[in-house]
Amino acid sequence: MQGKFITFEGGEGSGKTTQIALLEGYLKKEGYSYISGREPGKTPLAERIRAILLYETSEEIIITPKIETLLFITARADYVEQFVRPSLQQGKIVLSDRFYDSTVVYQGLAKGVDLEMIKTLNRLATDGLTPDLTLVLDVPEEIVARTLAKAIGSSGVTDRLEAENIEFHRKVYAGFRSLAEEEPKRVKLVPYIHGGLKEMHQQILAYVNPLLSKKTT
Repeated sequence: MQGKFITFEGGEGSGKTTQIALLEGYLKKEGYSYISGREPGKTPLAERIRAILLYETSEEIIITPKIETLLFITARADYVEQFVRPSLQQGKIVLSDRFYDSTVVYQGLAKGVDLEMIKTLNRLATDGLTPDLTLVLDVPEEIVARTLAKAIGSSGVTDRLEAENIEFHRKVYAGFRSLAEEEPKRVKLVPYIHGGLKEMHQQILAYVNPLLSKKTT
């Protein structure tokens, strides 16, 4: 039985980690077979690329937007081949913290890398794999700075993407909204609700449950 592939997207501070954990708890309680991953990461190679992309501080290593894109694509190819496809073939529900939409938005729409090139490379990396459902956690423009500051403060660590200026982060959120407009069947916006984690979780379940008509266990 082929599993289901559900991806979570959104800008920094949108609450993806929290909502993925809530969905994991729901799937476990209901008896579904699931597994979670993240981009870039999960495989040994992708985790090494993640360290370079997000935390490399050497002045001798310059990561331009084009190089950044190619590194994300390389990590994605390994992630799909070694983790996502095998899990789906086992009939599992795969939850992913980011996938190819992040490269389209961050490197394409926000940093200006050629979008057609990104889409071609994504197809190469994924062999055409498309999520069954993509949930975009949206944050209103007027509170992007506040949620970003809160996310950085709670983690105590700032990576290269979090350290971008506030205008960049606004472009990212706007970019994800544009994807939801372009692909409304696959990409669903989940509006931010201050103090409303459970309410957002219920909105997510409203999109997820129609995919789960049959247990995968």
